[in-house]
Amino acid sequence: MTFFLFILIANWSGLIPGINTFGILEQHDGKTHVIPLVRAATSDLNTTLALAIVSLVATHIMSLRALGLSEYLSRFIPFYPFIVSVIKGKPKFSIDTSGPINLVMSFFNPLVLVFVGVLELISEFIKVISLSFRLFGNIYAGEIVLGFLVIYMREK
Repeated sequence: MTFFLFILIANWSGLIPGINTFGILEQHDGKTHVIPLVRAATSDLNTTLALAIVSLVATHIMSLRALGLSEYLSRFIPFYPFIVSVIKGKPKFSIDTSGPINLVMSFFNPLVLVFVGVLELISEFIKVISLSFRLFGNIYAGEIVLGFLVIYMREK
C-alpha cells in the first residue's frame, strides 16, 4: 500500500499545472528551451530503480522468513536438497535403468535443474530493470506528451 500511494502521489504531482515550466532557459538553434527544475519523482530513473530494488529486497526477506533458508535456496539451486542429503551421508540420487530413455533422463535431469536455477537467479536481476524502466518510461513519456500539447496549444 505504501508503494501504491507513493507512486500515485508522485505520478499525480507531474500533472500539477506549471510544475515543468519553472526551470533554466536554454538557447538552442535559435529556439528557447526550458530545462525543468521540478519534475515528477517517478520521471527520474533513479527513483524507479530505488523502488524496484527496495521491492526486491523486501520480497526476498519476506520469502526467507516464510519459507526458511533451505526452501528459499531450493528456488535458485533446485538440487539443494540433494546437496543436503549428501552432506548428511544419505545421498538421494538414483539411476533409473528400466529403459534407455529413463537412463538418459537420470543424467540429463540434474543439468536441467542447474540451468533452471541459473535462469531463476538471472530473472531476479532482470525483474529490477524491467520494473524500473516500465514505470520511468510511462511517466516520462506522459510528461513529454503533455509538454508537446502545451507547445501545440500555444502555437494555435
